[in-house]
Amino acid sequence: MTCVIGDADPRGGHALEIGAECGLANVARQPAWQVMERSFVRGHVQGALAFFLLGVALGVLSYEGSSERSYLLVQTLWSAHDYQPTPLTPEAERALKSHDAFRDCTGCPEMIVVPAGEFIMGSNIRSEERPIRKVTLKDAFAVSRFEVTFDEWDSCVAAHVCNYPRGLPNWGLWPGSWRSGREPVVNVNWGDAKAYVAWLTRQTSKPYRLLTEAEWEYAARGQTTTRYSFGDDAMELGQYAWFERNSNIRAHFVGEKKANAFGLHDMHGNVWEWVEDCYQDNYVGAPKDGSAVAAGGCVFRVLRGGSWVDGPDELCSAYRSMSYSDSRSYLIGFRVGRALTR
Repeated sequence: MTCVIGDADPRGGHALEIGAECGLANVARQPAWQVMERSFVRGHVQGALAFFLLGVALGVLSYEGSSERSYLLVQTLWSAHDYQPTPLTPEAERALKSHDAFRDCTGCPEMIVVPAGEFIMGSNIRSEERPIRKVTLKDAFAVSRFEVTFDEWDSCVAAHVCNYPRGLPNWGLWPGSWRSGREPVVNVNWGDAKAYVAWLTRQTSKPYRLLTEAEWEYAARGQTTTRYSFGDDAMELGQYAWFERNSNIRAHFVGEKKANAFGLHDMHGNVWEWVEDCYQDNYVGAPKDGSAVAAGGCVFRVLRGGSWVDGPDELCSAYRSMSYSDSRSYLIGFRVGRALTR
């Protein structure tokens, strides 16, 4: 008689029937040591496989936030010291000069002082970038040297304030799926970014926030008037940006490309960055003092900088995009800003 292996379960599971006719009689005729050896090996293989599958399952649950996550306890312990605030005194803050770098705690984003100034915002290339106008930023402010990374985000997760970015974990099975500590955090919506800066403000007692769109463009230009912070030649983009021509269809560690004149990295490419402003399809009536465009019931928020899938046009300093404020994508992250005591 032949063993029966089939879809006996109406739900599609497999059924296995083994009787004396289909194996046990044969086993009984084998030497005892062979039976024991096979059982021992099979048991270890099955145990190792079960342990591996359990690890995968717990990893998925941990990443998606569906378990108690011992990870969070470990991360909390690791980050407890890093997020003990060591903020600058008001006197030290007032002494900061343009391009100076500082941190308000060991694990906080590194911040760069961007000087006060004025610039011509927008361009005549696309309708949403018009009309061009002079914007005056009367106070210096600080901008994170890099886009916020997974390492920095995970500390907010450990504090039970931020959530894990939604989506599958880092199996690397499709473009952009691999996540690593020094890569920019992605799959965060505008509200997630706001939650992070609010948490950072509580941790340090310093006024962290998202950049306004005008502040972002001023910081990205680095006091230039050209298409990019380094000039007009798109052939040089590969030195400053991860984009469609060199990214290998994924985001990369922050800071691997050249910085602009202010010392800021990845202002072109890598991932799109949320800013504070509500999106309007042109600059008619936009503020000239660097403040954000606000609107009640805002649905779309501004994105700047381009990403690893975009071409040279989308990486221009003046280029604007937008998305629903609650949308998440492997192409979208953010960086932070901070007001300075003066």
